[in-house]
Amino acid sequence: QLFSNEKDVLKQLVYISDFQQKEAFPEIPDYIILEAVQLKPVKTSNISIDSVFIASKNASTTQLKVKVSTLQQAQNGNEISNVPISLFNSEKLIAKTALDFSKNTRGSVIFDIDNSEEFIGKLQLNDPNLPFDNSLFFSINKPGKIKILAINETDGTFLQRLFEKEEFLFTQQTFKMLNYNEIPDQNFIVLNELKEIPASLATALKSFSDEGGSVLVIPASEVDLSSYNNFLQTMSLGTFTSERVQEKKITKIVFSHPLFKDVFEKEVANFQYPKVNSFYDISTTATSAIGFEDTQPFLLQKNKTYLFTAAINKENSNFQNSPLVVPTIYNMALQSLPLPKLYYTIGEQNSIAVPVKLGADEILTIKDSTAQFIPLQQTKANFVLMTTTEEPNKAGNYQIVEENDFLENISYNYARNESQLQYLNPEDWIGAKVYKTIDALFDSINEANSINNFWKWFAIFALLFLLFEMLILKFYK
Repeated sequence: QLFSNEKDVLKQLVYISDFQQKEAFPEIPDYIILEAVQLKPVKTSNISIDSVFIASKNASTTQLKVKVSTLQQAQNGNEISNVPISLFNSEKLIAKTALDFSKNTRGSVIFDIDNSEEFIGKLQLNDPNLPFDNSLFFSINKPGKIKILAINETDGTFLQRLFEKEEFLFTQQTFKMLNYNEIPDQNFIVLNELKEIPASLATALKSFSDEGGSVLVIPASEVDLSSYNNFLQTMSLGTFTSERVQEKKITKIVFSHPLFKDVFEKEVANFQYPKVNSFYDISTTATSAIGFEDTQPFLLQKNKTYLFTAAINKENSNFQNSPLVVPTIYNMALQSLPLPKLYYTIGEQNSIAVPVKLGADEILTIKDSTAQFIPLQQTKANFVLMTTTEEPNKAGNYQIVEENDFLENISYNYARNESQLQYLNPEDWIGAKVYKTIDALFDSINEANSINNFWKWFAIFALLFLLFEMLILKFYK
């Protein structure tokens, strides 16, 4: 895109890079002259802050764990020890500690911070080598509550126990007394063993789902198959074909499913299998998250809608008493509104859900003290989904605002794979002429230009001699 479309014009590309081993060499057309110089650091040692995450949290304190690594282990008695790392909140020093790499190339430190309204964090490492990975920015915002509505036609006590934690705002209504006006304001809706799903409710839930809401369907032991199947087809979940009264064990967990990410330290083969006494056969192409012993699905997912294929009340199943029920339904609710991460990475595609309602002409802006930009965004019923990739181009702490109204903090960092100092060999780049230094490259370019200049003088003198010859012939004819 940087070159003209004229075919007869000489096109020359000079590529100066360290050629980090992140991706393959780009393909360059044959008609472009390609010249490359590889820059390498004088020092190959480096200490970097790799990541920070919340290790644990209680009512008063949040525990942050910071992972740090070095490229070189201590050699010949040159121990890498007492490397200071500092924690700041809005430029105010909160804590400081030291790292010791005398025995390992990786280390971690723990910081305890008070749970306050917000934490605009910065971790600072004192390492003189590569400065870009000496800092890591992060933000902890005042947590917004996930709104959950249970629509019950059976006892909803177990759901109430599940969602007692502070990150949820849980309400429940009976099906007969349901206020339809409250549906669009929710993030997660549970249909708790309804015997039928009337068209009015199905329409409201489809609209809710289209706006980004999440739905869990727990069928009753006996349901109106026609109304259920109309709704399930609308949500692309398939159809119930029949009800079976037969005991079945729940034994298959799809450990790779997003609901179970970081739930299990390893894949569990034997555990106290829960069971059901009756279930529904289903014809579906939706994704299975949990299955029966015969691999038939017990829990299905399509987009942000989930379906159990059996009632889970205590008369029909002991699933409510299984340890599996908590991470399963709890994570459905958590994932109904993606909670902001501590930080995002510049150059990656980042999706950020901001819990705010916007009008038709209103937009969100990300800014700091010196610059601002408008990210790609989609307005949903009760949140805005923003997407960022290349912007911002500078690591730091930023604010999300709507006009001049502050909404929340957000942080960006450079990709940490730049710290690994692993390189491609430009000699392997097909069509490239490689130079060892920038000086050698420009010497070659100057030499080529000098040759071109000589040709120009030759042409000028040739024209002059031709002119002199014509004059001589004219006057001495």
